[in-house]
Amino acid sequence: MIHPAHPKPPGTETLGEDILWGARRIAEEIGVPARKAYYLLENGLIPARKIGRDWCARRSVLNQHFAVSGEAA
Repeated sequence: MIHPAHPKPPGTETLGEDILWGARRIAEEIGVPARKAYYLLENGLIPARKIGRDWCARRSVLNQHFAVSGEAA
């Protein structure tokens, strides 16, 4: 068992911790202004999807996307 004071090993996040809701939260995660995040989202340049009126993305997928592409947003 992992002690609560210790960080979780990579890949053991729960689904709730991995999902980012809203373009502003996604922007914070990838380190860009909200306006740029909206542009990236609306043009399909980052892996995310719209559910109703809200954007959502998985933190792990975003991290993998930017690690593989080597791009900075």
